[in-house]
Amino acid sequence: MRHHKWIKLLCILLLTLGILLRFTNLGLKFYWADEVRTSMRVSGYTESQVIDAVYLDRPIPADTLHAFHSPAATTDFGDTLQALKSHPEHPPLYYTLTRYWVKFGMGWFDDSVTVTRSLAALISIFVFPCLYWFCRELFESPTVAWMAIGIFAISPLHLLYAYEARQYSLWTVAILLSNAALLRAMRLSREGETREKQTLAWGIYAFSVAFGCYSHLFFVLVAIAQGIYVLVLERARFKSIVLPYLVSGFAGMVAFTPWIWVIFINTAQISQVISEGKSEQSIDFLINRWFRNINRVFFNTDLTNFNIVLTIFAFFTLYFIIRHAPKSVWLLFVAIIGVNALSIMLPDAILGGRRSSGVRYLFPSYIHIQLLVAYCLTTQLDRLKAWKLRIWQFVAIAILSAGTVACLIESQQEITWSKSNDKALYYIPAGDAIAQTENPLIISDASPVQVLTLSYRLSSNVHLLLSAQPNLPQIPDGFGTVFLLNPSPTWKAAAQNDPNWQLETVVERREDPEHELKLYRVNSPDTVGG
Repeated sequence: MRHHKWIKLLCILLLTLGILLRFTNLGLKFYWADEVRTSMRVSGYTESQVIDAVYLDRPIPADTLHAFHSPAATTDFGDTLQALKSHPEHPPLYYTLTRYWVKFGMGWFDDSVTVTRSLAALISIFVFPCLYWFCRELFESPTVAWMAIGIFAISPLHLLYAYEARQYSLWTVAILLSNAALLRAMRLSREGETREKQTLAWGIYAFSVAFGCYSHLFFVLVAIAQGIYVLVLERARFKSIVLPYLVSGFAGMVAFTPWIWVIFINTAQISQVISEGKSEQSIDFLINRWFRNINRVFFNTDLTNFNIVLTIFAFFTLYFIIRHAPKSVWLLFVAIIGVNALSIMLPDAILGGRRSSGVRYLFPSYIHIQLLVAYCLTTQLDRLKAWKLRIWQFVAIAILSAGTVACLIESQQEITWSKSNDKALYYIPAGDAIAQTENPLIISDASPVQVLTLSYRLSSNVHLLLSAQPNLPQIPDGFGTVFLLNPSPTWKAAAQNDPNWQLETVVERREDPEHELKLYRVNSPDTVGG
């Protein structure tokens, strides 16, 4: 290939930068609700257990809540497993690894946020060898593999989720590893390698299926797409490829049956999670979000009406690979993108929902769109000449440059879209406002997740009075400024009707009475006298 040397060199530089950025300012970004749930569960607690432990209707030091930031000696893996079983929509692999990682890391460092996130950042590094292997098996081209590594290294999508104390980096590794393992097993079977090599290859694929399922439930969609790919492409080789594939896939799913049983006995929780994802959204809203998210994968921006430009380019790359690559290559993209996108988008469009408006559940699609772009750019740079070549050189440089700039900017920002910037714009100033007062007391009946989200921003001189009772508590003496955090509608109505509770809004972000995000200062005769 004419340009393979400079592509490799450039992408090695981008890879180096991408790895460095993944470990830059890990503790800077807002620690949002989903990450709070991660810390709570790996610490071995459910929300109801947090309520039992600290919603005591009396003041407690803010440091008390540190027990839910990282695993303590009072809990063990059994407690973590029980907490995970209460939310079986999240398979246990990432959270199990995180528990032991954080327990070890907190023996050396004090910052629980940095330690917890560092595992996801470390896992994200394993994306690159898996990506290289997958591209070599699929495209038989090291240049495409290096272009893909460059795109992934400075992709805002992968950088932001490397900062996320959740399972998405692990899921990305699982997707790429499973694809590579499948292609290698098929190749060895096709080439008539020894039975021992074929058996080992199919065994590795079986492991990758179990590994993927234990990483994220939606890996099942990837496995279904892989099945479509094998059955359509190799139906003439039933004994040598299809049958070993079916046995390996079945073995991988059998290994996942313990968690399938956990899901089965907790169907009520799964049903609740499904119902929470339902909401009436217009098709225009969904399409706008779909287009916006493709831009976020590469540029981390919302170009509003111009989002469609990159979306059209993504469709072009799919058309390009179908036209220029063999069926054994393009069919895998059609299967995985088709199964994943349609399974998430169609229910939202037809039945109403908003899951497809985010990027998390469409990771398999976005990963393969990035690979389509890598293949298209590399192929065009190799086959074209004169002015057409210069156009594609400009496109390649624009995509890589925009991703690099976006990642450099994101590495320095505290608030990002991936961590609910709406809530960050509430909890950060709320924590700052509390920090500016003397001997503050926070009174709240908010959910444990909301309280714990704020707790990461509280100093040791802060106290909290948490209650799960329907009635307002008595304001104790001995404190300076008293705050009311995210009160329930019942508490808010009672405070507004009580002359001793004069509420002054300090920070507000959301007016929805059912999910209010407001911090009030309580001006009452009792607090003034104290």
